[in-house]
Amino acid sequence: MHKHRSIIIIISTALLVIGVAVSSFLTQYSSTISSVVTTITAIIGAVALYIQFKKDKEIDQASFMIEFHESFYSIDGNSEILNILDEQANGNFKDDLTDKKYYKSVMGYLGWIRTLCSLIENDVLEIKKVDEIFSYKFFALTNNKQVQDVELVTNSKYYEIVYRVHQKWLDYKRKNNKSIVFENTSLDKAPCYQQMLLSKKQNKK
Repeated sequence: MHKHRSIIIIISTALLVIGVAVSSFLTQYSSTISSVVTTITAIIGAVALYIQFKKDKEIDQASFMIEFHESFYSIDGNSEILNILDEQANGNFKDDLTDKKYYKSVMGYLGWIRTLCSLIENDVLEIKKVDEIFSYKFFALTNNKQVQDVELVTNSKYYEIVYRVHQKWLDYKRKNNKSIVFENTSLDKAPCYQQMLLSKKQNKK
């Protein structure tokens, strides 16, 4: 059962990688197509993980989180981007994430973040339970000003789910007096933040 579950996670992660590769190729033609492809693959990956989570009665959330956490490092470029985010969090900005050479890797990281957000929004994972293991990776990327400039704010309408989860997670952090990386440039300071939170409600009308 454990082996089968691991295969599902590997396949889901592979979908993210394929989506990022196709997205990177299509970006030169249309940023809209690129974002849509990345969104679709992230959703497919999240659905696969969700189905497996629901089917396997023996699985517990702790082991699921560990395996999903490991999937982060299977995406090419994620470790490099995380290292750069660590350096910037410590005041070293020698590497600029707005540089085009990092775009594909940033998109890969965002694909993983989107999957995480889908799992949280669909109640597969709970913020209070994933905070310790996933929050740094989440906020290091979403609160980073360079990532916001290159993608999260520039193409904000494609990241509505990230904005919604960011608000919930940020509220949890602040209510529980937990530290937040890059808090000075938190995503909630972006001019489009409130609009993104309202988008889902407006679409339902």
